[in-house]
Amino acid sequence: MQEPKIPKVVPSAYLEFSTNSTMHILILISPLNQLQCLYLLDKLCETFNDAKAYIHGLSPQNIERTHHTLEYLARTAKEVEILVGDCCDAKWIQAAMIFANAKEHFASLAFKLRLYMELLQSIFEEGATKEFLTKLQDQKWIDGVKDEEFHFIDEKAKEDRQRLLSRLIHVESIDSENLIRRLQISSNRATFLQDNATSVIDAWKVEYKSIHRVPHGRIGKGSSAVVHKVKWLGKDSAEKCFIGPENEHFRKEASLLAGLSHPNILPLFCYTTGDHHCSLVMELMDEDLHSLMTRRLGNEETLDAPFKLLEAVDIMLQVAEGMNYLHQNRVVHRDLKLMNILVKYNEHDRHVYAKVADFGRSRIKELSCTYSNLPMGATRWMAPELFSDSEDHNVGPSSSSESNLSLKYHFKVDIYSFRMVCYEILTGCVPFFNIKMTGLRKRIKNGLRPDIPEQCPKQLATLIQACYHSNPTIRPSFCKICVELRHIMCSLMVDSVL
Repeated sequence: MQEPKIPKVVPSAYLEFSTNSTMHILILISPLNQLQCLYLLDKLCETFNDAKAYIHGLSPQNIERTHHTLEYLARTAKEVEILVGDCCDAKWIQAAMIFANAKEHFASLAFKLRLYMELLQSIFEEGATKEFLTKLQDQKWIDGVKDEEFHFIDEKAKEDRQRLLSRLIHVESIDSENLIRRLQISSNRATFLQDNATSVIDAWKVEYKSIHRVPHGRIGKGSSAVVHKVKWLGKDSAEKCFIGPENEHFRKEASLLAGLSHPNILPLFCYTTGDHHCSLVMELMDEDLHSLMTRRLGNEETLDAPFKLLEAVDIMLQVAEGMNYLHQNRVVHRDLKLMNILVKYNEHDRHVYAKVADFGRSRIKELSCTYSNLPMGATRWMAPELFSDSEDHNVGPSSSSESNLSLKYHFKVDIYSFRMVCYEILTGCVPFFNIKMTGLRKRIKNGLRPDIPEQCPKQLATLIQACYHSNPTIRPSFCKICVELRHIMCSLMVDSVL
């Protein structure tokens, strides 16, 4: 598998980083996420000071051993700076409409800083790297580390929320009223799911004229909506415009996304409705993952794969983290594929930031068990238990297959689709691209699966094979998948020192 060439970077250059003291001052005067920002920024400064101390005086050869760890540490630092900077916006009410419910983002970054720092420490201790990688496969250890960071952040998030609510009470505006309702809803997702979704999601409703639309701003089109580039509260955003004033896909997606917030899930900023329109305003991304891969392979035609192996596993982990969050919130996506994974691509370091999107066909597990209206072209990604006995590829899942599929296993259809996404990320090929659609479902039910590349590491190949097992009960959960992918990723990062 030939890999893309990336310019050589001196490992120590990743530590040429210093947090601006002005940022600490901005945090102290900002009413948004103040305690969370201070915690994360202090943790970042401590991490980088420790990292510099570890590599001080090392020979260039020994510093080279830290290359990938420092690279990902530097990327995490950049994410911290961006998040903290967004929270310190002078227009704090507007910023709070987007970032007030960001504790998952803070906790995720705090966890990554701690993980990469422990990995870096292990490299300099005799025999400690293998011991650390072994701990990474212990889900209880991982859960303990994550729970510790999430506990710190959650406590600070509660106090930040109360401070913000106290300040909002004295501000009379529609934005402040909606923001108060958002904070109340986001603090108790379970209650939100039990309430009347139509009335609850009104906290995300804004006036049509509050969204600045530009001529010729269209950036994409799907089966049920057209996407335009817009500005909302001064921030570049994407408006997903649906057909008609009461579109089924619109209402479903708005109800599902309201209150959800995760760094690997495309967030809902707000929505609009009227007599002739309805739309969702969301984060603006660069493109979908399929388009990025096609472009990279087209620009460098000698490549056998769109990403280096470490890059590929990183993207898989991001998608798995987003899907794990959805499943924890009882949401089944049902249409996971590359076209529904949106990305931001940093041309400088060639890093891909991925977010799961397009929830028009998703379901909240307790509220529905139907699998009707799946897209006709989804056969390549659909789990075999969803197929009817008919060989006609235009026939959707039968009512009998729905009734026979226990609610307990509905999450497992996303696991199967994730396996197909992994295959595409590794190879750049669409699953079954050289096989006619007629009769494809029957062949898949009989065990047809895309071949895993020979160069794929054994641990990754084993994980992928488990994800596409015909028996849904044998497929791993996304929680387990994240543990395995994190171990694989860290193993690849330090492979040269083992």
